[in-house]
Amino acid sequence: MHLARLPALFAVYPDARILRTHRDPAKTMPSSVSTLVHGRWTRSDHVDPDEIARTAVFGLSLMLNGIAAPDAALPAGQVAELQYLDLLHDPVEAVARAYETLGLTMAPDVPDRIRTYLAARPQGHAGAHRYSPEEFGLDAATIRADLAPYLEAFAVPTET
Repeated sequence: MHLARLPALFAVYPDARILRTHRDPAKTMPSSVSTLVHGRWTRSDHVDPDEIARTAVFGLSLMLNGIAAPDAALPAGQVAELQYLDLLHDPVEAVARAYETLGLTMAPDVPDRIRTYLAARPQGHAGAHRYSPEEFGLDAATIRADLAPYLEAFAVPTET
């Protein structure tokens, strides 16, 4: 939720550095909605998943397309854009590129620390978050069409 507030963050913390990860919103939107729905169930006896989906998708779409707007550019050298799929494919290389973009030197032990961390926590180690876009009235093609400015601005690859 802080993506839309990065200019304010940089105003208060001018030396801040940000890693911004991008992923196909057809994957992230249903996951976000599912998380919101489950969270709401812990606090309420009445939960309308379709209403939550409409509200969440509207807000997330505004935010993601907003950061893609030409006037939303952030200070050069303070933000490293990473693709989620690059992090999965070669996390050490992705993090090394981020360090370079941010003008930082990666300590020699960082690659091994990344590998050790990931080996101890493989994807799915805490179980799977199971959901489908359809259970919230969502459609991948519509999500991608609505978020075309974001997808294009950050060259976000489509996931199958």
